[in-house]
Amino acid sequence: MPKSMYSFFKQLLSSLKIEQTIAGGSVANSIVGLSKLKNEVSFIGKINDDKLGNEYEKSLTDEKVKYCYNKKIEN
Repeated sequence: MPKSMYSFFKQLLSSLKIEQTIAGGSVANSIVGLSKLKNEVSFIGKINDDKLGNEYEKSLTDEKVKYCYNKKIEN
């Protein structure tokens, strides 16, 4: 990526105000969609035991997604 483009994106990101963090990506989007269609769904995997992991977990449990996982503790 050219330096001017990198500088542009760095400046753009620094001006953003994050108001809410929610789970995203193909897996999260799919299971939330299925949950909204009244299906019982679960997430099987690993999340970090940190702020983002906790926000990911909360955003999915708020959408009635059950969890089957271990939290990865960073050293």
